[in-house]
Amino acid sequence: KTVKVTANQIASLMRHDLRRTDISHYIDVDFETLKFSYVDKDGKDVGESTGEELFLNLSFASALSKIAAIRSKVQNGILIPGAVGPLVIDAPFGDLDPTNARIVYEVLKESTDQLVLLLSRSHWEPLDDPMRPSLGAEYLLVRQHAQSADEDQEVKEIEIEGTLYPLVSHDFDYPSTLVERIK
Repeated sequence: KTVKVTANQIASLMRHDLRRTDISHYIDVDFETLKFSYVDKDGKDVGESTGEELFLNLSFASALSKIAAIRSKVQNGILIPGAVGPLVIDAPFGDLDPTNARIVYEVLKESTDQLVLLLSRSHWEPLDDPMRPSLGAEYLLVRQHAQSADEDQEVKEIEIEGTLYPLVSHDFDYPSTLVERIK
């Protein structure tokens, strides 16, 4: 029940920030199947658009993270205490326009002590300005190819704060990915 209440609080924050006060449905959780969905006031499933499904998933993940942090302080001898850990999300803004992505980012940032986002260049660039002030560390994943680069092959790089970083490099003994800290 706590997960459902917390997920609904987070979803409500997102809807408020999105100026979507017309939405009257809420999140329901089936704890037997761990399925969560939007339902109307009568408990009937209302379905979700791609963006709403993303809000639903992020609200649920944020709620679990928030509850675990709260439970880390509980010592009642019955339940195992929660833990404070990072909320790690891969491509959380993929189906959102830049305005909604910014709002979702702000709500996620406020719902956890540490947020780890795995973003592609196209997802990062619209959010660079709002995210940059709260970055603790920044990493790039650089694909290392075993073959040589072709002359007419597109150079893949990303510009971060005026510096160009390669996203692909060539002539390695075997293909791999390098995790490079840049901040």
